[in-house]
Amino acid sequence: MNHPPDHTNPVDADSERPTNQSRPTGIQPHPTNSTMKIASTIIALLLALGATAQAQNIEQLKEKAEQGDPEAQFTLGEAYEDGRGVIESYTQALHWYRKASMQGHSSAQVSLATVYLIGQGVDQDYKEAYAWTILVKATGELDEKEVEALDAVLEFLRERLTSDQLAKAQQRASELHEQIKANTTTNQP
Repeated sequence: MNHPPDHTNPVDADSERPTNQSRPTGIQPHPTNSTMKIASTIIALLLALGATAQAQNIEQLKEKAEQGDPEAQFTLGEAYEDGRGVIESYTQALHWYRKASMQGHSSAQVSLATVYLIGQGVDQDYKEAYAWTILVKATGELDEKEVEALDAVLEFLRERLTSDQLAKAQQRASELHEQIKANTTTNQP
């Protein structure tokens, strides 16, 4: 049964995020069915992009990640997110996803978008999720199904963001794009 999007959440004018005064700090709300559906779509996209953590020696993986290898950073992020070979830590997963993402790793960018979309280990932030989703879509590395999945995510987010929030998310995507471009240019042999 499909439900129309909920646009009734009050928004804190300073943070532009929905308020929820009764929720204790640090506890995330239960994701809605539509959020979970979008998250499932993103997970399918990750699998399509070949984003499964490989069974590598975790110490070698950490070494490569610390040396700046974006694939190792992404795989280490997955390991921390799932608790494979390391103690599960969303903080560490976010750290490594961000490092790989800032080097243009599209699967890591999808992971970051997902983390912000569902609020896994961070405050749910639709603007940040939108910015990272735009970046992934702009890579041009996607097939038709992946583009359709990202379009669905973007539509989901557009329905929940004000025009001002969308403009800020697009500006954030532009800033991230420039930072990534600078990072990948300086890391070229």
